[in-house]
Amino acid sequence: MTKYIILIFISFISINGHSQDPNFSQFYNIPVYYNPAMNAMDNGLTITSHNRSLWGLIPNQLNTFILAAEIESIGPFNLGGLVMSNTEGQSNLKTNAGYFNFSFTPPTFDQKKYKIQFGTSIGVLNKSINSDNFVFSDQLDEVYGKIHTSSFENNTNSFYTLDLKFGAAYRYTHLFKVNTKLYKYLITSGFAISHFPSGRQAFIDQSLNNQIKTTFHTDYKFMVNSKVYTASLIFENQKPFQTFTFGFSSRLPISLEANSHKMSFGTYYRNRFNSKIKDSDAIIFTLGSDIFYGQNKRRIKIYYSYDLTISQLNNNSSGGSHELSLQVKFDELIFLKAKASKNFKQRMHKCPSDL
Repeated sequence: MTKYIILIFISFISINGHSQDPNFSQFYNIPVYYNPAMNAMDNGLTITSHNRSLWGLIPNQLNTFILAAEIESIGPFNLGGLVMSNTEGQSNLKTNAGYFNFSFTPPTFDQKKYKIQFGTSIGVLNKSINSDNFVFSDQLDEVYGKIHTSSFENNTNSFYTLDLKFGAAYRYTHLFKVNTKLYKYLITSGFAISHFPSGRQAFIDQSLNNQIKTTFHTDYKFMVNSKVYTASLIFENQKPFQTFTFGFSSRLPISLEANSHKMSFGTYYRNRFNSKIKDSDAIIFTLGSDIFYGQNKRRIKIYYSYDLTISQLNNNSSGGSHELSLQVKFDELIFLKAKASKNFKQRMHKCPSDL
């Protein structure tokens, strides 16, 4: 059956509405999307493909795709890029964006145990809508249905706007032994501000801008011999939405060859800040595989997560959400490495990129 979307709906979105950026259950696998300072925080080259499908049982659900690349460079500067495509609902509201990412690591803050980075993203965001899919109330006849021409006129079905992000990130690691067991922990935290200064977000009212978004994220990884346990948290504030996700995962070796293949299992919880437990959004289950090769300097990560909807929408109506992440890492690939000085090569990879 055709879904009728009346004028008051589009007016609400375009004049009085607020939109929220897409968020991801596997936020720890696409940190550069949230914080440009996480660009090339890990060593070498990292390429990430990330796809999220929201509420599979609802027709024309929300789908978001991200492709990102980031590379460590000689000197204190690192480079990267990210493209995003997001489609929302039956009206084919589409958001496409492309960003250049730059991160800066002051040599003073690039030490064996810790590293501090600052970053910025400069991008262009495009929003478009297929207004032919709208049916307004003045087009409808009570007997014959849609037979009239609407008096509503909208000459703007697409627009572009500049989008900027800024962030800072900190990483600290420590290694120690107790008897014969090797222990190591790594803490990574960051803060970012997006859409500052804010750009346009509405089709009709050009003065209505994107809400500025602030993000705080942190994770704590603890390794016992070759087993890694992680606690992760992210908090997103984009008025009037305040969302947090936190949870735990473990990464365990399953191969006879030491550390050549690890499986990851995790459980996470998402809710609105200051909301009651009964208003919770989702419980998230993750399953992943890390495959190492080439003396552990290269890695392929494949992670899948499923959001079990526990809000009033309920899982039977939504069908839950699915997320798939594919990441390829090459620790030894450094931009302009051949031209690096001897001193730079000696200090490369001081602070570990992972456990």
